Amino acid sequence: ANLNSTVSVTSGGAMLDIPGISELMNARATFLQSHPELVKTPPTISDINTPTNVTPSSDATITAAISGADNVYIGYRSNITEIFQKTDMFDDGMHGDGAAGDGVYGIELNVGTEGIQYYIYAESSTNDVGMFSPEKAEFEFHTLIPSGDLVINEFQASNDMTQADQDGEFDDWVEIYNNTSSPINLEGYYLSDNETNLIKYEFPNVSIDGNGYLIVWLDGDLDQQGLHADFKLSASGERLILSDPNQQILDQIIFGQQITDRTTGRLPNGTGPFVDMPATFNASNGVGTSTYNLANELGLKLFPNPTSDFLIIEFENKDFSESMTLDLVNIFGQKIKTVQVDKKAVVDVAHLETGIYFLTYENRLLGKVVISD
Repeated sequence: ANLNSTVSVTSGGAMLDIPGISELMNARATFLQSHPELVKTPPTISDINTPTNVTPSSDATITAAISGADNVYIGYRSNITEIFQKTDMFDDGMHGDGAAGDGVYGIELNVGTEGIQYYIYAESSTNDVGMFSPEKAEFEFHTLIPSGDLVINEFQASNDMTQADQDGEFDDWVEIYNNTSSPINLEGYYLSDNETNLIKYEFPNVSIDGNGYLIVWLDGDLDQQGLHADFKLSASGERLILSDPNQQILDQIIFGQQITDRTTGRLPNGTGPFVDMPATFNASNGVGTSTYNLANELGLKLFPNPTSDFLIIEFENKDFSESMTLDLVNIFGQKIKTVQVDKKAVVDVAHLETGIYFLTYENRLLGKVVISD
């Protein structure tokens, strides 16, 4: 009864009125929702636009459509080890923002070799109210990552059972990707984990095919056959650098704590920002936009989701001439179950542990599945 209404009780000879929870909280909600500080209309930030395929150390223009603000700035940094620096954005027609006074603000920043992490803040001094994008800045931020002809595409710094080398050892590895359609010879190029010593590992006379992948084991085992660098990565976080024969940095990433049997890779493949992901060793990092387009194209439905007993996988838009082989993968990138699906399948998941799983097709993410109690 006390959930919704006041209840009177006797305690120590005195009569006490205990307010109902909904009575108390509804009154508080009404008070807050009408409070002058909370009914102000903040500025709006939309249509944030950054260029694609930005080359390292080049300038990039970031724009955003902003209304209801008279002061706009951008906070930016190169990597997670730095403090965000702040600079104004402008709607003056002189900063890549289009016409002056059109509500589009712009700024030109150099992306360096690591790219930038950034957020936008818009403030109305008249109403004394502001808005961030993302709203949880600086805890969350947008990213702009440069990509050249050769990029660090994926790496693993904590490999327990993901992929073994030719000697059966589960070591650190990095995947280099060629964004061009022509082969590139890597002789004289370098890999390193130290910005003061870029030439730790020098590539031999080896080529990477156009739109192809090349794996280097970062294990310090120089006596093993294949490409083995003379340094390892720290699973607690450090730096990985790719340089050309002139020791010009082509690509690099500073990363934090790694999850065992997960990788850090570019999404979309070859050009996107680095994200935590299931491993796609020597293959496309296919968890990007095109993957979700594939799920939409197929009319994928996963239900019930969350589930505890069974999962129905259904493709509404696909007239299959043959079945698809789908994998259910856990958060560590391990295949838990393989399913053949024509148009619709009912999958028993009652034996699976509670948690988050990923439904994949040829290493591409189709959807997320939650197994509950």
